[in-house]
Amino acid sequence: MDASDGELHQECDWMREPVFEDSSAGAGEYAIELDRYPRDPEFIPEWLGERAAAYEKRKERNARRREARRRKREQERGD
Repeated sequence: MDASDGELHQECDWMREPVFEDSSAGAGEYAIELDRYPRDPEFIPEWLGERAAAYEKRKERNARRREARRRKREQERGD
């Protein structure tokens, strides 16, 4: 950014993945971003879509595992 002469100019590459100095955002944060701020597919950078999709896939897999464990416990108890 340049603030000379009282003007502020900023250049951004919105399609490039951001670099975080202290920590990296997890896939869950990317999914939350798209959930809170939906946009047309052409405006979703490839890296963002990939990370959000991977999170959703992992979330679904974990839900299936929890359900399978619950069913197994119920069967063991005779419910």
